[in-house]
Formats: sequence, C-alpha cells, structure tokens
Amino acid sequence: MGCATFSVLDDHAITCVTAAHAPGDCDVTVTKGPASSTLTAAYRYTGVDASPGIGWCDVQWPLATTARVNTDSELVFGRVWKAGVTAPAGAPAGITGQLGHGPPGSDPRSTVGWRWLAASWNPSCSGCGENDEFMRQFNLPQTGAWSYVYRFSDDGGFTFVFCDFDPGAPPFGTAEMGSLTVTP
Repeated sequence: MGCATFSVLDDHAITCVTAAHAPGDCDVTVTKGPASSTLTAAYRYTGVDASPGIGWCDVQWPLATTARVNTDSELVFGRVWKAGVTAPAGAPAGITGQLGHGPPGSDPRSTVGWRWLAASWNPSCSGCGENDEFMRQFNLPQTGAWSYVYRFSDDGGFTFVFCDFDPGAPPFGTAEMGSLTVTP
C-alpha cells in the first residue's frame, strides 16, 4: 500500500499518510530513483477500542500540565483494570501503556499527528486497589498546546483502548482529555 500523501522532512526523515488497514506489522519500502530500501515490520497499524479484556482505563492525574521546551514535565499518570491481571501484586502481565499528545481537542483514535510514548508501570501506587498505574513525562522540543490521553493494549500493541478523565462514562470522549502547554 502506498502513501496517499508524503513529505520529505530531510535526508533522514519522511512522513507518509496511508489509507486504513487491518491491525498488523507492515514492511516499509522507500524508493528514490533506481534505489530502494525495505525495513521489515517497520510500521504497525493499530486497532481502536478492540481490546475486549481491558475493563476500563483513565488518565488519573494531572488534568493540565505545563512544561518548558526540552524540559521534563511533571509525571502524568494513567490507570487500567483488567479482570484477573491488575489485582495481583506486581506489573500487569501483557498490558502496555502509552501516553500520547496531539492537536488540541482532536480525536487520538482518528486524527493524524498524535505521538505516543511508552509509559512505565508505577510500583509505588498507593490506593490503586485492583487497578494498575502507569506513568510518563513529556519532554517536547517546541512551544505549543496539545491534548493528551493514555491508551492501553493487552495484545502486544495491535489494538488499544483509549482513556480520558472519566472512566465511569465510556466510551472515550474528546471533552475529557488532558491539556499540555509547552513554554519557552
């Protein structure tokens, strides 16, 4: 499948917008003139709200945060619950957490421009009960404003459930996302 649109950012980076595709890993081939190079399984198409084992998740804290350019923000926390997985002590087996940021008010399930960062399990969560908590900081190289959310997967990152600040009112809604401001 080729790019619907693409941009050459520099000698080492290209952006490409593709059509929808079933979740899975895909090879990426770049061709310039007679030269061509392929990276095997270099891109992963992901599915949305299709991790049926995850019972709920949310962005725990903070609702809004500010950081300076190229400086770590405060930690942003997200929680997840999966029956039989998150209640036992220790990191939840098979669950991946990611913190993402994208254009303000945009839907991270369908809007181009969202970026995802791997989050770490929080071993110090007091009061998590049968849930598990993940944490991550932002460190962005430019000023601006973004929305942020967590997403969790229980199938190795092929499908994700998206999380806002209101776990009691599924499904996910863009009105309940976090707000990130990066200043000079």
